[in-house]
Amino acid sequence: AVRVRRAGGRGPRPHARGDRRPRGGAAGAGGGRRRRARPAGRAPRWRSGGRGPMTPDDWNRVADVASVVCLLGGALLAFAAGVGVLRFPDLLARMHAGTKPQVLGLVLVLVGLGLRLRDGGAVWALVLVAVFQMLTAPVAAHMVGRAGYR
Repeated sequence: AVRVRRAGGRGPRPHARGDRRPRGGAAGAGGGRRRRARPAGRAPRWRSGGRGPMTPDDWNRVADVASVVCLLGGALLAFAAGVGVLRFPDLLARMHAGTKPQVLGLVLVLVGLGLRLRDGGAVWALVLVAVFQMLTAPVAAHMVGRAGYR
């Protein structure tokens, strides 16, 4: 179908198949019920549950729930790394289990802490810890693996 640009935002809107859809009333009459305009700056009722836009209290609750999820996920991954170090048979498998889930677990814990603290200085310190951990853990694992392989 050919798209026709409406002049000034008025006039019939072409349907995807090229024909116009009936808009209520008699077919093609253009009549029908008009909706009331909602006040500016308000979300539709079906999206907000009838309460309006989200308040800062709601956003704090969302951040707290996300921080709990990140903290629990990070703790679970760090625990899995510890179990893997104890249970795997050889050095390379233990090294793999000790680095990958441990780093991801620490990063998730740091993200959870950042969401919980919400302070600029503390968040920057947590970012520095995460970057330092991601830079040093692979190098340390490589050195241990190389020494154990010889």
